Parts: sequence; structure tokens; C-alpha cells
Amino acid sequence: MENWGNKDNLPFIVVILLVAFIVFSRPVEEQAEDLSELGTVKIAVIDKYNSRFFPETKEFYNFIADMAERDVKQYLNETGTTLDIDVIFYPVEGVHETLETVMKCKNEGIDLIVGMPDNLALDQSLSYMLNTNMTFMCIGATQPFGFNIDDSCFRLIPTYAHKTGPLAQTMTDIGIRKVIVIGDSFERVVDQFQEKILDMGGEIVDEYEYRVEYGETVDYEPVIESININLTEIAETVKNYTKTHPSEEIAILHCGGALPEIMSLTQDYPELLNVTWFSYGGTDYYKESLESLNGPISDVKMLSLVEQLADSQLAESINDEFRDEFGRDMTIVEANIYDGIWILVLSVIEEASAETVDLKERIPMVAAEYVGLTGRCELDEFGDRQSFDYTIWGYADILEETKYTQYGSYDYETEEINWIQPIN
Repeated sequence: MENWGNKDNLPFIVVILLVAFIVFSRPVEEQAEDLSELGTVKIAVIDKYNSRFFPETKEFYNFIADMAERDVKQYLNETGTTLDIDVIFYPVEGVHETLETVMKCKNEGIDLIVGMPDNLALDQSLSYMLNTNMTFMCIGATQPFGFNIDDSCFRLIPTYAHKTGPLAQTMTDIGIRKVIVIGDSFERVVDQFQEKILDMGGEIVDEYEYRVEYGETVDYEPVIESININLTEIAETVKNYTKTHPSEEIAILHCGGALPEIMSLTQDYPELLNVTWFSYGGTDYYKESLESLNGPISDVKMLSLVEQLADSQLAESINDEFRDEFGRDMTIVEANIYDGIWILVLSVIEEASAETVDLKERIPMVAAEYVGLTGRCELDEFGDRQSFDYTIWGYADILEETKYTQYGSYDYETEEINWIQPIN
């Protein structure tokens, strides 16, 4: 025993401690269960297609799937549950191959799916999976429409609609009272956002729609040819509101695309640079382009809410493993792979069945009690994630350079905002 402190034994000790924590952080059955009659329960983890704009994800997704399978099997062993689990990774090489991969899973007898990291991937396969009675944990699609209460699609990331409350609270917490919305597609979330912010003392006072003209497509990403947006009219509206309200009470909410291109045009409109901007969909996708704009983007801050990993020992431990392997933190979409596998396995155990018809009712109950890498995975009546903690990010001048930086955080459980640096 005197050698346990040696450096050569540290990885072994870390694994033991991690497994012990995972076992004791999961709901443990009162007595061991024999579910061998179910045979091998197979879960497919489906990759995201790759391109210049969507880099290689195969090694990341596969690594997290392996970690989840390892920890699930250890849990089964520690709780004495007789159940054979096989997590199988399926790569997707092109944008049009998602449906083919789902069909391959079905043909191989796999009805439990974890994947669909974006709206396009989900749209390609949604009808097929529902029509063929498959159960799937969607890890990233956020569109707020197209789902029924009684379907078998469960989404582990909040839709755009679920962000309305936290966003409205973030705005009003810094004194925003008048919001001007600009976008290239006004979805129903704008109406829901208006309801939330009205309750908090603010309001949407104007909406401006713009149109983006796209040209050729390069690596699945259309090239922007032109933007039809009336910044003169929007600037005049802002100017009029500043006659009756301080600029600190006025915000522009961007809902749509072409954000860097629009911001590059605002330099000729000082009124637009004198108020705070918010991005509904987030700005990390445009981080490099926005940082290069310097002045305009740091003037307006361009705040957005970003889903964050849970503040827990489990999330920290798994993220440490991921960081050791790849040199960066997990994304929320990647962490949802781990949580999706766990929710499926725990649901199979509690229902003593891997059939979709049985799991549809069980999964929301299990998810409501499950606390994983992304926190408590409570779902709404449509099977969509409704609880999430957010970090609040924006752009600031740091040492004469514009940098993407954290301004604060939003806690779902307490509905409190913690600011770590001032906005104004």
C-alpha cells in the first residue's frame, strides 16, 4: 500500500474515484435487477456531418460515447443490475447521409438513438424515426416547432422559445426597457419574448425585418451576396427613443443571420453604436469575425446567452478527461451525448423494457430526476429541455483588442443573475 502515492499509480486512483462518484451520484435501485431477458440493448450515437464550417467531430463524439458506456457499465456492475449495454458509434461523412445512417441503424435492429446536433440533421430524419417507432435523444436542434406531445423525440438542449425568459430577465436586470428587434425571419419566439419582457417592465417597441441574398454554396454554407436592411430607419428610431429614454434603457435584439456583415455597416450610424445589442441565437459561431471588427462590436457589447456545463464534480471530472484528450472543454452538444446515453439506460432499467412504446412515458420522468453533465435534464410536455444554466457573453476592449468575454451567468434553479463585470 505504501506505493499508492506514486505518480505511476495516479491514473488508476483517479479512475477509481471517478467511478465511485458516478455510482453514488446516480439513483440506485433498492435491489438488484435481472434484465437479461432484454438481450443486448443497443444505443447508436450518430455523428455530425463534416465540412469546412463544421469541423471534424468524429473523434470527439466517439470519445464521449465511450466514456458514457464505460460509466454506465460500471454503474450496472455496482448496482448488481444484469443488463447488457452496447453503445455503437456511427460516423456521418456528408450532409445528406444522416438519414441513411439512421436507416442503417434501424436495419441493424437499433431503435435507441443519440445524436441530431442541429436542425438540419433532425429535419432529415425526424419523420422516418417517428414513423418507424424509434426513440431518440436529440443533442442540439433548437427549432421551436414541429413536435407533438406524444412523440418519441426528446431534445436535451433548450429551444429558442425556452431562452425567452432568461434573456428578458438579463435585459431588464441591466435596465433595458425598450427593445428594437431586427431579423431575417421573425419566428414565434418574438411573441413569447414580448410576453416575458412585458412582465418584467420592458417591451418590444419596434420590429424591422431584413433580407439576405445568398449566392453559391461553399462547403454547405451559402455565400452572402447582399443584405437588404434599412439601417437609416432603424437609427432614426433609436434616435427618437433616446429623446425620452436614456440610451442605457434601449437595446437592439438581433434574430437572424449575417451578424458580422450587419455590424460592419453600423459604423456610419452612431445612434446604433450608442445602445446595447443582444444576439438571440448566440455569437460564438461568429467569434473570429466579430472580434476583427474592433470598435463597433465592443461599443455595443453584443451580449448573448450560452448554455454551460453543470457546476458539479461529475461534470468537472468528465470534462477534465475530455480536456486531457483534446486540449479543450466539452461543448454542451457533446456533453448531451453523455447525458442522453445515461437517460436512455436508466429509463430502460426503470421500465424493464427497451421498446419505444414503453419508454415514451418513462423518459420524461427519469430525465426530471437525472442530473448530469449539463445539470438537471427536466423536459417540458413536448419532450424538450426546459432547464438550463447560462453564461452571459459579449465583446469588450481588453488591452486595446476586442475580445469575446464573459460578463455574467444565469442560474435556472434560483432565476438569479450574477454579473462578474459591468456592462456600462
